[in-house]
Amino acid sequence: MTAGPTLHYSHRNVHIYWAMTIAVFTAVCFFWAKIVTGSLFGFEFRQPWSLGQILLNPISIFEYPAQILVLGLLMGTIAGAATLTSQLLSFKYAIPMILAVLLIAELPGFALCLLISCIAVASRPLRFRSRYVSIVLCTAPMVIYWGLTGYIDSPESLAWAVSFAPWLLAWLTLLVQSAVVIIIGHFTRYRPGVIWSTSAALFFTALGIFQSEVNFAELDYQLYVAKNNPLQLSAFHDKSISEALDKTLLDPRARNYFTRFFYPSETNLLREELKREIQQRLENDVWPKWLVIGDDLMYQNQKQHLLKQYDLFINPPKRHKPLFLHKIFLKSRARERRMPIVLYYKAILSELKPDIILLGQKEILHFYSNYPSLEALPIWHELYFSFGTSPESIEARWRIAMYLAGQKKFELADELAAEALTMIETARIDNPQSGQGFEKIFRKPQSTSMDDVAMSKLKFRLMSLRSLIGPENRRNDEQSMNRLAEFVTLNPHSLGYAHKLNSMLESMSKSDPLRDNVSLALALANPDPLVRIKLLTELIEQIKGTDGGIAAQYELAVLKIAVRKDYPQLPQEQRHALLNEAGTALENFIAAYPNSYFVEDAKQKLQSLPKEPAQP
Repeated sequence: MTAGPTLHYSHRNVHIYWAMTIAVFTAVCFFWAKIVTGSLFGFEFRQPWSLGQILLNPISIFEYPAQILVLGLLMGTIAGAATLTSQLLSFKYAIPMILAVLLIAELPGFALCLLISCIAVASRPLRFRSRYVSIVLCTAPMVIYWGLTGYIDSPESLAWAVSFAPWLLAWLTLLVQSAVVIIIGHFTRYRPGVIWSTSAALFFTALGIFQSEVNFAELDYQLYVAKNNPLQLSAFHDKSISEALDKTLLDPRARNYFTRFFYPSETNLLREELKREIQQRLENDVWPKWLVIGDDLMYQNQKQHLLKQYDLFINPPKRHKPLFLHKIFLKSRARERRMPIVLYYKAILSELKPDIILLGQKEILHFYSNYPSLEALPIWHELYFSFGTSPESIEARWRIAMYLAGQKKFELADELAAEALTMIETARIDNPQSGQGFEKIFRKPQSTSMDDVAMSKLKFRLMSLRSLIGPENRRNDEQSMNRLAEFVTLNPHSLGYAHKLNSMLESMSKSDPLRDNVSLALALANPDPLVRIKLLTELIEQIKGTDGGIAAQYELAVLKIAVRKDYPQLPQEQRHALLNEAGTALENFIAAYPNSYFVEDAKQKLQSLPKEPAQP
């Protein structure tokens, strides 16, 4: 290896400009680390040898095509600045840059290729008369690395081809920077200062493109929120606790505990007693200490983790930023645009509770979030008042309306629900895009967490609430108002739900306008679906002509469909009869009550009924 032409100048000037080059290069590496890992000091090396994953996570090049330019410019700057430094000064001056790529940018695979290129371009045998040809040839290890590791495994050949775009741009950036530096150097006799200035220009260009087209707030959203929808995470999917109960019953320490505290000795009785205690503990969101459970059932840990992730977006740490810059960062448009989704996820997570009734019946850990709680009310209020035009605020309106109804403010609740229904009709919801070619692989980032299914369910809940709190279900006396407010706020997933309904029925007169709805809720609370069918059939005759009676007809048809699906062991004749009865009931319901809010769902269920051959 020999000294480059720049070292012929004063060492003081050379070292000053070299230090400036190192400073810019370090900034480029830090910026790379931030947009790829989300951290300036990660040292995790999550993708040490492959570049393909960073094209999709955290910022996808198919949602933000500008990211192709950003990655290409940064990678090209890293490759170009290091190889030019090694050629025009000497290899030892490029060593800090290689270490920065390894330790700051967290690219050990690329750092190895960069090391080979820097050694080669500084070696005497490869110092051709044309410095530019020497650089082009010596970048071969980096080009090979990009080609072997920089693609995305995709069934779409076009997406696979596009995944090479950032690295093609990186190579072109390297070649252009090298050409500019060498041409200028040819006329200035390779005075120091050109490498750092061209690197700085490329760095600020990449930074400007990122901030204008992607934004650091969007980066935070993709890192902490986008993939953390609590309704889609496996931690909150249905899981059986049967294995945990079996292990607990066989565990010597648990058995010793049960003996000392006078639990039933018979296994089946003990199992039922344990389930009852689990239900009571889960009302407070904790497992009993004696239960032998695995990490897959420790949903509480995932809850805490998600809340911390959301808070990193809502209240990002200031760290070393000046206060004025931190305030600007918090108020950026990109952050404000994503805030409704984050608040929605946080509120839904706060209301996500185990269904302890189902757990006791089927030993299944199932979560629900359709019961508004006081715990999440401040979040829904912030979503409603600060981001009242967002689709997520429609959900907030329903939750707040439920709370207002529980406070006997029925007119306010009805107004809020009516406003929400109007918004549903005009809301713009993202739908999966379809197309050919580039339209198929490039897609717009999701602008809302709400989809057509969520809006349909929300619309049903809003119309159900308006029907329930309407004047036909209450009198003007205080007791009637109190009963309706209490009924609206009853949690159907709580242990005392059926008992409270019975108590309400006992306190009502037979002419009470709410009696039909309470009777319907009590029938639906029965755990046995076959008994529910019988109860609903009898109830329909008793409360004909009421809103509860109309709802009972719909619920009976839906229940028959569910029983036929969930009980394949039933005789084929009975299953066929259930299907026919459900279809006939839905057809009659649609014809008899065309203006009911159940009709839309009834039509969908009728269309989705399976077609079975006629019985001989």
